[in-house]
Amino acid sequence: MNYLEKLHSLKNYIFIKKDHLHYKIKLSEIKWIKSEGNYLNIFCINSKYLIRLSLKEFLNSLPDDTFIQVHRSYIVNMHYVDAFGPRMLKIGNTYIPIGQSYVDNIQNKLNILL
Repeated sequence: MNYLEKLHSLKNYIFIKKDHLHYKIKLSEIKWIKSEGNYLNIFCINSKYLIRLSLKEFLNSLPDDTFIQVHRSYIVNMHYVDAFGPRMLKIGNTYIPIGQSYVDNIQNKLNILL
């Protein structure tokens, strides 16, 4: 079983390697994910992790009723979205850009009334 199969089969958590150890991360604690080249920064409630994986591969392994891609470089956990605007959304004190091609899907998923 490869990494993505393990990720998909667990559903509630993943293991992230950091400093020679694998840390168990609950999916519910992931606020957003940012892609930087071949790496992903995973921002959690109390920590941040860096893994080598494509954004698309990671997104395909996440539950689509909780996580949504909002930009070519960002995935967010919809439960943490505090505000939404035409070009960005807000999670806590962080502003995350929204790609134009993702706006309709975001509005549908977040039940935004116009």
